Amino acid sequence: MGLEENNTLEKAIQSLNEQIKPDEITLASLGGDGCRESVVRIKGIEFVCEIKGNITNANANVILHQLFEQKSQLNKPLLLVVKYIYSGLMEEFSNQGINVLDSVGNCAIRHNNILLILKGQKNVPVKETPDRAFQETGIKLIFHFLLHPESVNLPYRSIQEQTNISLGTIKNVIEELTASHFILKTGQGRFLKNKKRLLERWVVAYNQTLKPRLLLSQMTFRTNEKRDKWLAMVLPEGMFWGGESGANMINNFLYPGTFDIYSEVPAKMLLPAGFVVPKEDGEIKIYQKFWLDRPENGIVPTLLIYADLMGSGNSRCVEAAQKIYDHEFADFE
Repeated sequence: MGLEENNTLEKAIQSLNEQIKPDEITLASLGGDGCRESVVRIKGIEFVCEIKGNITNANANVILHQLFEQKSQLNKPLLLVVKYIYSGLMEEFSNQGINVLDSVGNCAIRHNNILLILKGQKNVPVKETPDRAFQETGIKLIFHFLLHPESVNLPYRSIQEQTNISLGTIKNVIEELTASHFILKTGQGRFLKNKKRLLERWVVAYNQTLKPRLLLSQMTFRTNEKRDKWLAMVLPEGMFWGGESGANMINNFLYPGTFDIYSEVPAKMLLPAGFVVPKEDGEIKIYQKFWLDRPENGIVPTLLIYADLMGSGNSRCVEAAQKIYDHEFADFE
């Protein structure tokens, strides 16, 4: 565990102890130096800590999914410690059985005879500077690597030809992914590793950092009848279904409430079909296509649909995302 995570944990414990009986909460062990887990003792019971930065609507579903999986593998209760979380999300996490503590001492902790619900301490989101690999261009490159794991071993110039990303950025991102144990260098070359964890981090970074910058336009269907028959709308060449609509086309499990379209042509080219009209808060969102591969069957790569669903903030979408994950990415290790 890094210094920043240590500071978040220690500040959270101090803040909480200032509000309750002194020293009811203590640090039992700190991750790092050979210790895999940070453990906090609350009224004699040990909780394994998972430490995060800001939790917002953009990353809440991904983190909640991670925590459920982690919780199922522990023999101790789990405590999520965060720099910042919206009060409504803290309540939602608590209702889902996840104990939460933020850096100023707000908390929702329920376990056996322990019940700690404290709120009202003023907290503000902390501006976080992501690793270079998880900034805008790095997110695009990691997407390419997740789609084509073998490409991580290609010469930098070949990767540039496949992605249109600068050689300097490719070098920097690969070095950072290597230092973070997502790329393994051997005598036989470079190999992608820890793909499951890399996918989790990429989904969060994509929804927080890259996707909002890709939005080109919003529209709505002309009539409810047009909306019900959305599959009859033929997208112009260079536009592709993503999100809930793309998920529907994969397995028909999810009926879309919103419609994501990724485009390499101007958004206005959707208008002549007669199905839609511009609307500032419309349910149809058109995003700039950010990769070079040409999708097949009119839909974006399944990896991107999974990310769209996980970032939606909708429990039904998360369920659909899990079905896609189980079918497409279950072999990620």
